[in-house]
Amino acid sequence: MSLVARALAAAALVGCAAPEHHGPAESVSFTLENDSLVGSDNSYTSGVALTWVSKEVGSYGPDSFAEGLVDVASVLPYVGAPGYETRVAVTIAQEMYTPQDVTDPTPRRGDQPYAGVLFLQPAFHASRGGVRHSWRLRLGVVGPASLADESQMLVHRLTNAEQPEGWDTQLPNEPVINVDYDVAQEVAGGDFDDGARWRLVPVGTLGAGTYFTGAGGALYGEVGWDLPDAGGLVSVRRGLRPFTAVGNGYRGDFSFSAFAGVGGFAVGHYLPLDGTVFRDSRSVESEPFVGFASAGAALRSGRLVVSLLFTALTDGFEDQPSDSEFGTLTLSLSL
Repeated sequence: MSLVARALAAAALVGCAAPEHHGPAESVSFTLENDSLVGSDNSYTSGVALTWVSKEVGSYGPDSFAEGLVDVASVLPYVGAPGYETRVAVTIAQEMYTPQDVTDPTPRRGDQPYAGVLFLQPAFHASRGGVRHSWRLRLGVVGPASLADESQMLVHRLTNAEQPEGWDTQLPNEPVINVDYDVAQEVAGGDFDDGARWRLVPVGTLGAGTYFTGAGGALYGEVGWDLPDAGGLVSVRRGLRPFTAVGNGYRGDFSFSAFAGVGGFAVGHYLPLDGTVFRDSRSVESEPFVGFASAGAALRSGRLVVSLLFTALTDGFEDQPSDSEFGTLTLSLSL
């Protein structure tokens, strides 16, 4: 049985055993992104993330951790504003980028540089009237301090895969700081006779900083039962990912949804390709526009959400030797 199949089966068992509870809920999510899920091992090769999402901050006391974060972030539009439901999310994540031939200790200059990024990302999601505004602050490091080379070599040893030989050429240590804003709104939707629902949701994003500077947009459609509030995040590394856990709480019996979307980005600077900002490094010139298509499905049962997403992007740089494709598996549990 494949790794993905084992994870889905285990998740389903947990969801069936979950005790019932309703109303606002916190959640924790584990996300694995890997190009091996679609049979490759190059470009954006892997990412792992652990995320905690708060309840609506008004349901906490005035001295809570979530309320304190919102007080600090209330300078941002919509965050903590009257009439908005605000939730806080905190993510810690690691990303790995490698060229096409990981066995070459001196990768060619025109290919994706080796790069590792480790970051902490607080985020604030404010919703009202079917519109969700999201602010994200990425704070971290690129370079050997990200420990991406050790992580990849450990995984390759455990899976008996070819050892990557070119990490000595990776981007150097440099701080990462980026601010991103996303907005999503359901613009059309309807109900089917069997209780299922469909909707169309445009999503827009702006980013500024040492990781990504640019703008993007996407449109996704979703159909299913017991859908969570509309929302989504778009980024140049992962395409489009509809929200699956923010504000979910208990979802009752099994429900299912499928989604697909297309979009693109205008890219001013993208760290894994354009290299570090303050130090000399390997780099390739990123394409000024990148398009993508994403499709996937989510299964919800009790406190559990399992989603699987596949994304394909157009070439991110000139003479890119192969397509950029990867899968995203997320397990979320409402607490």
